[in-house]
Amino acid sequence: MNYWLLKSEPKLYSWDNMRKEKTTIWNGVRNYQAQRYMKIMQKGDLCFFYHSGSERRIVGIVSVTSESCFKDKDELNLVNIEISFYSNIEKPIELSRIKSIEPNCILAIQPRLSIVPLNVDLWNKVMLYSNS
Repeated sequence: MNYWLLKSEPKLYSWDNMRKEKTTIWNGVRNYQAQRYMKIMQKGDLCFFYHSGSERRIVGIVSVTSESCFKDKDELNLVNIEISFYSNIEKPIELSRIKSIEPNCILAIQPRLSIVPLNVDLWNKVMLYSNS
């Protein structure tokens, strides 16, 4: 199993949308590096759902329920994955807290990347913090 962080501008698609819909197609990602990450995501991988923009915090957890596919012909064959609601977290985790847990994580190094791989150690530390 791999761990990821998926960023979404809450004005476009929020955690509330995800909780209500339960399942959605994650698409529209144009960045080449993020597209590469989507191609290696596997069914069962877990992802933190992160509100970008002014909020900058982890707000929930989703799982990958369908691996990459190319469905949008109008979108120049961009990769799409299906994600589903997995669980709420006890308390949102601010970006500053994530950086204090692991200052050299890719989220700090490439802050504009919309999909970020996480190592299991960081995932576990964030989970411990969210439940404390």
